[in-house]
Amino acid sequence: MQTWLERAGGIQVVGTAVLGAEALPLVEQHRPDVLLLDVRLPDLSGIEVARQVRRSAPEVAVLAITGDPNSGDERTLRQMGALGYLPKTVGPAELAKAVRLVAQSQAVEVVETGPAGIESMTPAAPRVRPAPSSGVAHVTLREREILQLLVLDQTNDEIAATLGLSAKTVKEHLSHLIEKFHVPSRTGVVLHALRHGLIALPPEDVIDRSLA
Repeated sequence: MQTWLERAGGIQVVGTAVLGAEALPLVEQHRPDVLLLDVRLPDLSGIEVARQVRRSAPEVAVLAITGDPNSGDERTLRQMGALGYLPKTVGPAELAKAVRLVAQSQAVEVVETGPAGIESMTPAAPRVRPAPSSGVAHVTLREREILQLLVLDQTNDEIAATLGLSAKTVKEHLSHLIEKFHVPSRTGVVLHALRHGLIALPPEDVIDRSLA
């Protein structure tokens, strides 16, 4: 699968690991957009790896791969924040498509499989509970991370450098947030996020360091 992804346009493999214990520090180091995670690992279970990634690097999207699609792990992994759950019979094109969708915070759903692999796969809305009636827009993990850096008054270029993104990508995320929150500016985005509890003010010493 590594070879397939390396040959796919626009996808960069930043690290590989055989064990879950090896994967976790790699995630911490590289902060990839997507973690392609085997559900059955020699040491930790894929579910445990997903749980730890959700806690330590919530902005990293998880795409799980399994040799047993009917094992019942999908629901648990979805609860751990996984955006996709694919069988190991997935082909190169379908895998690359899934990685690209998950990198954009879109959930992936396999609709139909056959002996040769996936026959139909489609984007699906992320499986989260909508807020009852608060009117607060849902934000993705990546958007939440950008919001937290906006609080520190970082520029688009600074946010891009911090998260390992392009300034263009950060600008696109900011435009989406402005549209979601129905506000006219980045200041309005920050105020809306703070007002509705989407992010919290960092400690004063962190603010002082960022403004120094």
